[in-house]
Amino acid sequence: MRVPVVPPSVPPVMVYEHGDDGCSISGGAIAVSGALKGRYVFADYCSGRVGSLNVETPGSAKVQIADGLESPVAVVRAGVDLLVLTLAGQVFRIVG
Repeated sequence: MRVPVVPPSVPPVMVYEHGDDGCSISGGAIAVSGALKGRYVFADYCSGRVGSLNVETPGSAKVQIADGLESPVAVVRAGVDLLVLTLAGQVFRIVG
């Protein structure tokens, strides 16, 4: 029987406290085009905010892209487009 090789863990590139900032990062994707190219774009389920982070620069500030979404559950990339999916079945395309 082969024992699988487990890679070493990688620490998070960003953390934030539960509270006013949110409580749950809901998926994310790296933007491959536009002004967000190279940034990790994610949503927070509780706050309804979408933000981005420069993953190449540890400790870089989170940049807010959108606010007021109802229960975003995922940010996915489809080709060069970034889409935000909500629990209510809405799909938003991030422009920029």
